[in-house]
Amino acid sequence: MVSFLSRVFSDRYVNEAAIGSNLLLLAMYRFAYPFSVLLIGLRLSPNFITTLSLLCALLAALALALAEGTVIFAAFWGLTVLLDFCDGTVARMTGRVRRTAFRYDHFSDLIKIFLVILGGGFRYDNTAIWCVCLAASFCFMFYIVINHDLGGIRQRLIDTAEGRAPSRVAVSQRRSATIMQVLVAALLTINGHTMLVFFLLGFGEVEAMLGLTYFLALSALRAARCIHIMIGLPK
Repeated sequence: MVSFLSRVFSDRYVNEAAIGSNLLLLAMYRFAYPFSVLLIGLRLSPNFITTLSLLCALLAALALALAEGTVIFAAFWGLTVLLDFCDGTVARMTGRVRRTAFRYDHFSDLIKIFLVILGGGFRYDNTAIWCVCLAASFCFMFYIVINHDLGGIRQRLIDTAEGRAPSRVAVSQRRSATIMQVLVAALLTINGHTMLVFFLLGFGEVEAMLGLTYFLALSALRAARCIHIMIGLPK
């Protein structure tokens, strides 16, 4: 039974460099694997899957803003998250990884998160919610910019051979991770699994405030960490 499930929910095509000790992210990649196989069978390209995910995010945001109900919002947002994991998996399975500097999947992630936060603001429509929505959006976008700058600096400081190392290191980290490392990776990093927190926006104003506040604090924390690292690196 275990062997059958490991084949159905395979980790063969996960993004090892992103996972590290994040077992929640690994579980989400595994869950997306059989759906990725189905999408390949339907001959859908990775970019088309990304576009479908973006469309689902728009529908989820509209359902949230128009107060169409938690189930409708959760269904569309669930599809958004699932397809977000499928596009990269399909690209790796088919060898159709991007050949240009433009990262459509990452660009679409920014739009998805902005849309769902905007939908939450319109749904509850009060000063406190809007303040948290705007602050969360700003901190997240600031983190994306500063993290991109940090990545560029690091790329200049490492050679090609070292650039291939993360996938092997990630597997090693996963196998030897402690409970604390797993919790830190799941709760204090921003990746595809972070999109799960936005399910809270459909359950009520209090839950939405908690989810948005967590996302705001997490984005600010990650941005501060990037700045701290950059201060210690040469120009």
